This record gives sequence, structure tokens and C-alpha cells, in this order.
Amino acid sequence: MIAGNTSTGIFKNEGPFDAFLDINDVPELRVLSVESGGLVLGGGTPISLAIETLMKASELRGFEYAAVMSKHMKRVANVHIRNVSHYT
Repeated sequence: MIAGNTSTGIFKNEGPFDAFLDINDVPELRVLSVESGGLVLGGGTPISLAIETLMKASELRGFEYAAVMSKHMKRVANVHIRNVSHYT
């Protein structure tokens, strides 16, 4: 199972595989919600979208901590990689 698959440039000799399952388009893994009970970022959420969601959430009362999380996540990779890779 893969989602993002950004490691192929680093780990070139992985495999061979009998099956290759891309889970990028599984909607349940891309859930994003900000509710009074908490913040939910699905495991298939791209890092760039997670950063954007955290920044917006940080403006809401009780979610101020999200600004620190988004700032930290901006240190991960470059924009292109953050657009295709996931935070999990």
C-alpha cells in the first residue's frame, strides 16, 4: 500500500512487489474537520493541506496550539513534496 510514494527517489531497490495498491483517493483517509471537540486530520491528508487547515484552526478559540504545529510542519520537505506526501 502506498500514498504519496515520495520515498522512491531514496529507496530505489525496494521490491519486487506482487501488488501495488495506491490509497491516495480513499475519501475516508482525507477527512478534515474542526469541531468544538477537536481537530481531525485524516491519515491521507497531504502535508500542505494539513498546514493550511492547522493555520485556519489556530484562529479559533481553543485551537491556538495549531499555529505551532503548522509552523513545525512547514519545516518538512519542500512545497512540491508537501503537496504529494502525507503527514502520517
